[in-house]
This record gives sequence, C-alpha cells and structure tokens, in this order.
Amino acid sequence: MPSKTENVDYMEVVEDKATTPRVMTWTTTSSCPVEEEAFLEERIVLDDDSNLEIIGTEEQRINLFADFARYCGLVQNPELNALNPFLKQNYANLASVLNATRGILADVGIGVMQTPYCSDGTVFLRTMMVHRDGGAIVFPAISAKPSKADIQQTVATITYLRRIAYQSVVNVVGEAESDGEDLKGKDKKKPATDSPMGKLIALCAEKAKFNRDAVVSEIAKFTSDGSNVVHNIPASKIDDATKAINAIK
Repeated sequence: MPSKTENVDYMEVVEDKATTPRVMTWTTTSSCPVEEEAFLEERIVLDDDSNLEIIGTEEQRINLFADFARYCGLVQNPELNALNPFLKQNYANLASVLNATRGILADVGIGVMQTPYCSDGTVFLRTMMVHRDGGAIVFPAISAKPSKADIQQTVATITYLRRIAYQSVVNVVGEAESDGEDLKGKDKKKPATDSPMGKLIALCAEKAKFNRDAVVSEIAKFTSDGSNVVHNIPASKIDDATKAINAIK
C-alpha cells in the first residue's frame, strides 16, 4: 500500500462479500504516482482457492522466511498433556502449544494473530503470521459448527479451531499419530455406553472437565502398560478403576 508521504487523492476499503469470512482489500479510486506493478509486488496470492496471502516487500518476505526457518530449528513439539478418552489418545491442549512456541517465536521477531468470526451458526477462524520487519502471511480461514447453539460450545469450537490452525502454522505436532486409523470411523467398533468400559470412558470424560490431572493419574494406576489410555485398562480392573475415578472430587 502506498506510504503516507506519497500523493494519493483518495483510498477506500472494499468489502468482498463473496468471500467468507470477510476479506478487506485496498483499492485506489484516483490516480496515484506509485506504479501498479510495484504495488502488487507487496502482496502475493498463491492461488485463488486457498486465499493464502504473503504480504510485504521482497526484503520483508526474505526476512520473514529466514527467521521462520531459524524458529523451526529451535522449536520442539509441545507436551501431550491432555486426554481424549473417546479417541483413547493424548494431545497437547492450546495452553501447552502456546507455551512451547510463543517464546521462541518472539525471540526471532514473529507473532501469530488469530481472529474468530461467526456467521449463520458457523465459527470461522483466520490466522495471520506477522514479522517485526512488516512482512506477514495470511492463512486460509478454517471453520466448524458448534454442536450446540450456546456460548459455551461456541467458545469450545473457537478454542479447538485456534489449536488446530496454530499447530499447522507454527509447524508443531500436538496429537499422537494413529497412522490414519481414526479416519476409519465407520469400520471401528465403539464400546457400548452401557458396557463397563463404555461407562468408564464416559465417567473419565465427565470427571476430566473438572480435574483432568487427577483422572490421568488414576487411569495410569490401572493400565497394563502404565499409560493414561483408558482402553489399556484390563477388564479385571475396570470396576476398581471406575470406583477410583468416581471418587475424584
């Protein structure tokens, strides 16, 4: 965009209503001494479908990429500190991912901004990576619909989208890999909710809302391999595990 010192008679912001979420683009409505070609060099759209934009002069883009490469060499994956009893997997919650990455990003002059936006019951999230020299990358928006139309589910959906988008942008892994097995949901038998294991899984999920650390600790006491995966609790110990989990306050 032309600088303040350049002679621009008038600028306006045009809202592209065909794009969801809203995308604001700058256009000039009168003559400007800045050549159009030079202006376009500061904004690169990789392809029309993804709307991935790289913003900045050539020097700003080079510095952004160089510092991001330096960050990649320093960062480590976050601790998988949370339990999803339904998928029987551990994962890194949003706080763990942020704690593992924000300090290193700041050291190399990079920040990440995330903006949620709701439309017709669907939550959208746009993520932008910014650099101290002025360059930026605007990533495609992702979206999800809350399972229930209330503020709690909306906030939970925003948090989930933030975690998934942020992990992808900052190049870390926050989930245990299943080699694609989770994608075979139709062929995978789920424990009946009225079975001992099904009841235990549901109980763990409920108790974890209030005291996740205690639930994880108790599960590890009963699993055959010392892990905190509910599914690894032998049938002979399910009753004892259920009593222990149920006693958690």
